[in-house]
Amino acid sequence: MKRYNWKNKVISGTGILCAVLLAGCSSQELPSVLFPAAVLEDTSENTAGAADSDSDSESEEATSAIQLDLEQVLAEGLYIDEYYVGGMTIAEARDVLQKAYEEAGQTAATVYWQTNPVKTNLADLGLYWSIDDALSRAATLWQQGNLIRRYKIRQDLTGSEYHLSMKKRLTQSAVENFLTDYVADVYDIAPKDAELTHTGNGFEVSQDEDGLGVDIDATWKKIAMAYAENEDDYTEITVEAELETVRPHCPTDDLKLIKDLLGSSYTDYSVGSATRSVNVEVATDNVSGTVVMPGDTVSVSERMKPRTAENGYQSGGTMVNGVIEDSIGGGICQVSTTLYNALLKAEVQIDERHNHSMVVSYVSPGKDAAVSEDGGKDLVFTNNRETPIYIEGYTDGTNVYFFVYGVEDRPENRKVTFEATETYRKEYAEGGVEVDAYLEKIVTIDGEEVSRVKLHTDHYEPSSRLNGTIN
Repeated sequence: MKRYNWKNKVISGTGILCAVLLAGCSSQELPSVLFPAAVLEDTSENTAGAADSDSDSESEEATSAIQLDLEQVLAEGLYIDEYYVGGMTIAEARDVLQKAYEEAGQTAATVYWQTNPVKTNLADLGLYWSIDDALSRAATLWQQGNLIRRYKIRQDLTGSEYHLSMKKRLTQSAVENFLTDYVADVYDIAPKDAELTHTGNGFEVSQDEDGLGVDIDATWKKIAMAYAENEDDYTEITVEAELETVRPHCPTDDLKLIKDLLGSSYTDYSVGSATRSVNVEVATDNVSGTVVMPGDTVSVSERMKPRTAENGYQSGGTMVNGVIEDSIGGGICQVSTTLYNALLKAEVQIDERHNHSMVVSYVSPGKDAAVSEDGGKDLVFTNNRETPIYIEGYTDGTNVYFFVYGVEDRPENRKVTFEATETYRKEYAEGGVEVDAYLEKIVTIDGEEVSRVKLHTDHYEPSSRLNGTIN
């Protein structure tokens, strides 16, 4: 609509209508026609103001940001939802709504996992009422929309009722936490993974079993809908959880694919104490039997379990800050080292690997892999293949062996070798040795080298003793 200058004494048709409508209002309530300049203050062309005052188009954030005057008296005839707040101060109206909110929060809600009921209430499901937002809108009725809309609100409140609404809802995160902690974790039936056993005739695979679990997202939506349909009745909400089939992580058909040897390695652990040998055997047993599905990541230190007497570990020689000491679990680094070399030959992705602080006797410098609970060292790898792999290890009293099985998809004419090279070595009179070394991966096709990649470079400090019992 085009603006007109009051000083030229020309008023638009809408301006005349505004003046006529406002003539019935006292100057204390709304601007009268006697003050035409005030009429021309609002020249907005936004006709959306004719929508209801609790329209979704209104910004809750904007209205709630208004500083409430708790002593302000609300207009007579005003309701917020079914609660009459006319003539109350904002503080009194807030108390009324807050009490009603707390009572509504005690409304019961029951979720059934098949025939198993799990009871709670709306408060625990994160019941939310936009109380302050509704009070802000109630306090600023005269400021909403253009003058025609303000006049309409005033007329609605004259000898009748005017209703505002609160937004009422449950909080998704609270509902999902309830479903997870008190329904799914209690009643869900976990799937059963297939198990693989290596026999003299190959591999045997057990049958997997599906599980049954709560579909959290679908059940949350059912609860939210049930509340929306029942938000003003305050009667118990009852919902049956949506359940879904949960497939095992290691299915039988996938494990049946495992049949080929991808890489292997062994080292001699016979030189050392009897307790150290026990630790090598315990750690090997803990790691052996690991199935790694495509994309899964394995921490070897975690697979070894905590190095405690309860887990079968004994005191043995291990490196602590460059010094060999007796400690629970000494010797387990020979297990991680042997596995590391088998993983290299299988070309499994290595995510984390550390060398020892001193050289060890059971592999060349550059081929070791240390693990330490206290020192933050670990051997971590990820199955970067499209099929599962199986880690098998065993000991025979002299050697520790590791094998990596899976599906061999590498060409027969392609060969991979790993070469450790020392670039510096210095012997010390007291028996220690200082070494720098690096490890390379070499790929040949039909006997011809096609690539040579340096994997890592290591430095080993000298020690006052190096007797083959180093971890």
